[in-house]
Formats: sequence, structure tokens, C-alpha cells
Amino acid sequence: MMSTHERPQARGGVLSTSPWTRAPLLLLRRPSVFLAIVGAAVVLAIAAASGVLFLSTLGTASLQAQAAADCPESSLPSATASIPGSQLAGVRAGGTARFRSQGLPTPYTAEVGSSRIQDSSVHLLNRKGALEHVRTLTPVAGAGAGAWFPDVFANKIGARPGELVPTVSGAKIRVAGIYQDLAPSPFKLANLPRFFCTWKAQIVPTAASDQAIAATPINYRQAPMLLADEATVASASDGPVLLSWYAPLSTTVTPLSGYDKAQAEAQQAAGLIGAQYGAVVDAGSKLPIKTEIAHHARNGVSGSVLPIDIAGIVVALMLIGGAGVFWATHRSREVRLLVAHGVGPVALGFKAVLETLLPALIGTTGGYFAALGLVRAVGPAAVFEPGTPLLGFLVAVGVLVGGLALIGVIGGLSGRERAIGSARSWPRFVPWELGLLAVAAWMGILIRSGSGVTVDHTIVRVSPLAFVFPILGSTAVLLLAGRLIAWLLPKIGRIAHRRGVAGYFALRRLAGSRAVVVGLIVGTALPCCLLTYGSTVTNGVSHEVDAKYRTNLGAEHVLSVYGVHDSNPATGGRGTLVAVFQAEPRLPGNHEAYVLGIDPKTFADFAFLDSGQRAAVAKLHGVPAGADVPAILVNAPAGTDASNVSIRRTTIPLDVVARSAVFPGLRNGSRPMIVVPTSALVSVDPDADRLNQWWTSDKELGSAYALMQQEGFSVLTELTSDVVIGTTGLLPVTWIFGYLRALAVLIGVVAIAGLIFALAARTRRRTVSYVLSRRMGMSKLTHVRSLVLELVLVVGFGWLAGSGVGAAAFGVIYRALDVYPALPPPMSFVLPAATLALTALVTAAVVLAASLATHALAERAKPAEILRLE
Repeated sequence: MMSTHERPQARGGVLSTSPWTRAPLLLLRRPSVFLAIVGAAVVLAIAAASGVLFLSTLGTASLQAQAAADCPESSLPSATASIPGSQLAGVRAGGTARFRSQGLPTPYTAEVGSSRIQDSSVHLLNRKGALEHVRTLTPVAGAGAGAWFPDVFANKIGARPGELVPTVSGAKIRVAGIYQDLAPSPFKLANLPRFFCTWKAQIVPTAASDQAIAATPINYRQAPMLLADEATVASASDGPVLLSWYAPLSTTVTPLSGYDKAQAEAQQAAGLIGAQYGAVVDAGSKLPIKTEIAHHARNGVSGSVLPIDIAGIVVALMLIGGAGVFWATHRSREVRLLVAHGVGPVALGFKAVLETLLPALIGTTGGYFAALGLVRAVGPAAVFEPGTPLLGFLVAVGVLVGGLALIGVIGGLSGRERAIGSARSWPRFVPWELGLLAVAAWMGILIRSGSGVTVDHTIVRVSPLAFVFPILGSTAVLLLAGRLIAWLLPKIGRIAHRRGVAGYFALRRLAGSRAVVVGLIVGTALPCCLLTYGSTVTNGVSHEVDAKYRTNLGAEHVLSVYGVHDSNPATGGRGTLVAVFQAEPRLPGNHEAYVLGIDPKTFADFAFLDSGQRAAVAKLHGVPAGADVPAILVNAPAGTDASNVSIRRTTIPLDVVARSAVFPGLRNGSRPMIVVPTSALVSVDPDADRLNQWWTSDKELGSAYALMQQEGFSVLTELTSDVVIGTTGLLPVTWIFGYLRALAVLIGVVAIAGLIFALAARTRRRTVSYVLSRRMGMSKLTHVRSLVLELVLVVGFGWLAGSGVGAAAFGVIYRALDVYPALPPPMSFVLPAATLALTALVTAAVVLAASLATHALAERAKPAEILRLE
């Protein structure tokens, strides 16, 4: 029989007692620890979910970029049928119904027919809203049915609004109105609205040969475009009408998979339309080509995203570990009591998990939504593939489980460490970082021996090794440096007494906190390293591409002009005229060359020139007929004979006054280029294939156009470097290195958080020493100076080491990252000065803020309470 003084044992064991049952809400009483766990979980969730989310946007971003650079209809699911005019209305309505029955949005249609009026072929286009994109020259109100004629053609045939114009086949077309011709001449630069882009071939005249025109089907030849209603198109077209349906999907809300699905639905709709009306219906628009390129773009960078994502998760788990240590520091007194009562490490670990579970869940949820917002805001596209947000959340939860397990291990070890301590074992002395360094060196050799950049299906791909190499290599180098610093710290402590009061306290604290010091140095160095590396690579690739195409084009705007008869006409300070001979020039020995004729007086004002090239241009001058012409020899192997150059039946003797590896206007990296004054090209064979170009700047572009119109020149084409730099083949390169820089910023956040954890934990442990030092006469200013000195030595060295290692990593492999090796100039080493300055400022701000905050916390301590508790 049980005694009345005996208590029954609690059922459920130790985990059912109050320290565990109350654990889930205990941290609400400790807001600093609660917020630390929330913050760490936020960072972990962002690192875990962002990779999945980022990867799902790449294909859509590629498709969006392609759509922006092409005609609108080329990126839409579509179908085109050749239909007799008599069936046009019925087939249009039936095809629209078929599109909707396949789940596609209601399509808009375009109908293009062809006819002959007098001696001219004409096109008839019916598309809703066409009149809103032209300049009407006659009133629109009351115009009624019929067709709107372009003014050039209307003047040619004498057509007036309201008249009936007969076609050769006998049909009558009512003139509903007159609009300004969109492209009146093949010798003028057409200003075609994007609305009509799909029908550019039918609208814009070209200087094609009769044979080329005859080989083009009549529906696709250039001819006057009449903007007609459906009834007019049906009745006046001589042959079948091209009827097209376009499903209006939006790239801003539709992911790549949605386009894949819609294209398949459009193909099914095309088959149903063809079966119903007995017509041949083509669903082969440009969209399948664009989606294929988009898939290649996404697949090409997925291998690079994975190591970056894994690195981000590992670093975020380190922050979770730091938060776990922060928890253990603040809960140390209760842990000691529990250990004294015989509680083991498993129970302590479970308690740590229970206490941190609530803030961890809150942080994970917030971090997941933050990842959604961040990728939408700064990612290449704001559209995710279906199911990706859920997958990202599951990944974040899965990584959180690992983070909680890590906290549990730290919680269990915190009790064990207090109880029995930990002996130093031999693995601590093994420099295992050398293994990482060896792997990184092997990767660097692979990158340099092969190519860090390849082009596959027009997509520029960067080898995943280019991302793994700096992460492994820099981590290994920094850990080795940390091992060396840990070995040197005791020696630093021995000289502390020679460095004044502030120096003494700073160096003694460093010598007594080897693990914290090494952790802070590596934690500061790693984000600086990756940010420097990512910025250096991004700047290097951007600088290389820009330099290549600045060299290739020559100036901000290169206009091909027609109608230049004077060899060197006045440009009025609005540009410089350049004469180009591409296919016919030959050097002695019948070696192909490229001749560029320039005006030395104006060329330097508009061309992309460096100081050496400017000096070379200054040596060009006019000479009497028959004398050797001063020339700049560009991109020529050593020993090239450039004593003269032949252009068809004309031979020009040369005097090479300068040599250069590259020069503005170098369009072919496989041939030498000869730069001479245009005055030397006056007597060149008139049958030679000469191209005249007007090079000008952004500032003078408008004035240049006005002057050329005044002089009677016609602009045929206009090129800028943006046309090529913005190509979708290069876009994935910028995306992936942007993601690497985002990882570096994330690691920087982790480093700052780690610094806060370390300083907070150390402040709790060293408040007694501060109190005693203050009693012994140490001033507040001296304490602040000692903190600043300590953190400058630690964090400042971390910034210096990280930035140096990051730049060095790029220096090892930068020549293998040449995007287009065949196009000069080669890849160059360019330090990201802005990034280095920004990280230096952030580092200085962190040092100052952390020093002041640590001093403030120490000042708030109550000496009596601190001494009593300790």
C-alpha cells in the first residue's frame, strides 16, 4: 500500500514534464532568441525555395525576350489556311469556334488577299484595328465599306474616296479613304508600326531582282497594301485568301509550359478546321522554334543553378547552426540545471527543437513568401511554372527539417559540453581543406584546358564548373587562412601589452576567441569573395561583349546610306562618313582583306576609339595622287605584306604608319583590315562594291537624319550594339551570374547575422571583464576604440581576403570564358571597382555599428547582478 507522503511518478517519462511541455512557447519570453531563429529560418527558406523558383522562370524569360524582339504574331499559337473568298466568313467563324473548343482564348484573325489593279499587284488586309495604326489623310467617319488605299498608289492610279476602282478580274473595290503609305520607297528606312510587323514582306519594298520577286509567291510579295473589310477581301481577291487565327496569350502571365500546351491545342484546332472544310491548314508558326530555344536556355543553365543553390542552402544552414548556438548561450543556465538532474543529450536536443519550432515555422513561411516576391521582382521573369510554388514550399520545409535537426544536435551537445567538456582529437589538426583545394585546382585546369563557354542551339552556356570552382576553391583557401590565423592568434596575444590599452584589449580578445575570430573572418570573406567573383565575371563578360560589338559596329549608330556621290561630303558635325569595301580588296599574294575609308578630321568624334587608336588615326593624312597612302594595318599576322591593296582594277600603294589588333568597324576576325583616308579612295574602280555608312552618336542621331534628308541621302538600315548585346543567346549568361551575385548578398546577410550572434554571445560572457575593467579605470572611448580595432582586424581582413580570392579565382579562368573567341578583342580582366567600393563601405558600416552596439549592451549591464550571477 502506497504511503500518503509518496507522489505517483509522472507517466510519459521526462519529456512529459514542464520543461518540455512548456517548451513550444518559452521563447516568446526571450524575443532576441525568438527573432534570431525567425531570421535564420527566413534566410534558409529563401535559399531553399529561390533556386526552384528561379529555375522555373528561365524558359519563360527566354520566350519573353524572343517575343519582344520579334513580331507579335510570331509568338502566338496560330493556324493559317488558304480559303476561297466565298467561304471566308464561314471558315473564320468556324475556326474561331474550334480554337475555343480546344481551350484556347478567342483568337483574333487576319485575312490577306491579292488582286491586280491596272498594271499593279495589290494586297488586301483585313484586321481589326488596322486604321488605328496608320495616318489617315481623309475623314474616317462615314467612310463605309470598301478599302483604304495608300496615298502613293492612290495618286498613281488617280483614286478618290467614294470611287469604285475595278480590278483586272472585274471586281469593284470601293475607295473608303486614303492613308499615308507606310513604306513608300525601297531607298528609305521604313518606319513600320509593330502592328503590321507580321506583314512586313508584303508592305515594305525592297530593291530585289526581278528573278527574286518572281520566285516569291504573290501573296508574300511586296505590293500596295489596301486596308479592307472582310466582304471586300472576299469579293475582290483573285485567288485564295490567307486566313490566320492567333490565340492572344500574354507572355507576362503565361509560363513556357502554357505556350507548349497552347501550341499543341492550336495544332489540334488546325487539324479539325482542315477536316471540317477540306482545306490545308498550317499550324507551323515561329512559336515552336521559340519554345525550343527557351527550353534549351532553361536546360543550359539548370546545371549551373544547382551548385549555387546547394551552396546557398549550406551557408543558410550555417546560420541556423549559429542561431542554435545563440539559443544554447541564452538557455545555458537551464541546460546546466537539467544536466545536473540527469537529463541526457537526446532529451536536451528535443527540447531545443520544441523551443525553436514555432519561430522556425514562422520564419520559413515568411521566407517562402519573401522568395516568391524576390524572384518575381528581380528574377528574369515574374511567371512560375504550374506546381513550382508548391515544390518550392516543400523544398523549404524539407530543408527546415534538416535545420531543426541541426539545432537538436547543437542542443544535445550543449549539455554534454557543459557536463564533461570535449577533448581535442587528432582530426582537428588534419588540413582537410587541402582536399577541397585540390579538387578546385583540378576544376580550374579542366576549365582552362577546355572552354568555360560553349554555344548550343544559339544559347551561350557557361560550364557549371565555372560556378563550383570559385565556391570550392575560395572556401578551401579561406579555411586554410583561418587555420593559419588560429595558429597565429596566441602569438598575437603575447604582443598585446605593447599596443596601448585599446590595442591590448582588442588583441587579447582576439587571442582568447580563436573559433569566433576564424568564423567571423571566413564568414565575412566568403560573401565578399563570391560577390567579387560574380561581379568580376559579369562585368568581364559584359565588357567583353560590349567591346566586341563596339569594335564590330564602330559607333553608337551605324547607318547604311544610299545616294552618296561625293567621296567625302560635309557632315556638319553630326556624324562621320565611312566607306567600306568588304569582298573585293586583296593584299599582295591575293590575300583577302577589308578596307575602311575614314575622314580623319571627324572620325575620332564619333567612333569608339582608345588613346592608341586615336594616335594612329592622327597619322592619316592626304597625299598626292600616286604617292603611298598612309594606312593602319589591323588584325594582321606578323609578316603580312601590306605594301599595297587592290580593289578590282585599282591598286593603292600603302605606307603602314600604325598597327592595331582591333579597330572600330572590324567585322571579320579572319581577315586583315586596312584603314585609309577616304580621299585615297576617290579613284577606286566605280564598279567596286562600295558601302557608305554614316556613323553618329545618340546625341546627334536626330540631327543626322535631318541633314541626310536635306542632302538627299536615303537610310537603308540602322544598327546599334544593343541589337546584338540584347540577343537571347547571351541573356542566360547574365541571369546565372546575377543569381550568383544574389547568393553572395545572401551569404553577406548570413555573415552579418553571424557577427551579431557572435558578438551577442560573447558580450554575455565578457560583461564581467568589462565591468571590472571599467572599475579599474578604462574609459568608454577606449572600450569603443578597442572594439573598432578588433572588428577592423577581423572583418576588415575578411573583406580584403575575400575580395582578393574572388578576383584571383576569376584571374585563373577568365580567358576560358570568352563568349565569342573568333571575334576580337579577347576576354580581358576587369576589376569591379563599384562592387569593391560598395562592399568596403558596407564592411566599414558593419564594423562601426557592431562596435557601438556591443559597447551599448555592455554599458546596460548591472554590475551587481552580473557579479552575483556569475
